[in-house]
Amino acid sequence: MQCDVKSHNVLVKGDFEICKLCDIEVCLPVTKSGRVDKLKVGKDREYTGTPCWCSPEVLIDPPDITTMADIYAFGLVIWEIIALSPPVYDDSKQFDESFHCSRSFDESDSENQKTRLRPALPDVELDHDYDLVLETYYCCTTEEKEKRPTAKDLTVQLQEVLNKV
Repeated sequence: MQCDVKSHNVLVKGDFEICKLCDIEVCLPVTKSGRVDKLKVGKDREYTGTPCWCSPEVLIDPPDITTMADIYAFGLVIWEIIALSPPVYDDSKQFDESFHCSRSFDESDSENQKTRLRPALPDVELDHDYDLVLETYYCCTTEEKEKRPTAKDLTVQLQEVLNKV
C-alpha cells in the first residue's frame, strides 16, 4: 500500500510513456484482504497520507486503513487532473465543509469526517471522451470503501480502454 497517493508523488516520463509512484518509504505491507499487516509493520510505523487526499475512513478515530484508501486518493488525483489544482485548500469555500481536513479530533470533528463528501467537479464542459475518466473518479471516491474498485479492477478496465485506442 503506497499510503500517500497524490499528484506530487506521481512521476511521468515523456508523453505519459511511463508513470510511477514515488515516496515509497511511506508504503505499508498489507494482508491478502487489503488491511495493513500489523505483524510486518511494527509499532513505529503508521499510515502517513496527506490529509487532503485521505479517504473518509482514514480520517475517523480510530482510522480504518485498507488499500481502498489508496483507491480514494487515486480518485482525487483524477479530480486534480480535471480541476488543474489540488483537491482542497484550507481557505477554500467551493467544497462542502465536511471535506476540510483535520487530524485533531473531538466528537464533532469525528462525526464530520464520517460524512466527508467528495469534492464537486469544477464547472467545466467535458465531452463523452471523458465518460470513463468521470466514471472512474466517482467509483474511486465513493464514501463506502467496499464499493470502490480494487487496483486490479482499475488496471483491467483501463487496459481494455488503452487496447481499443
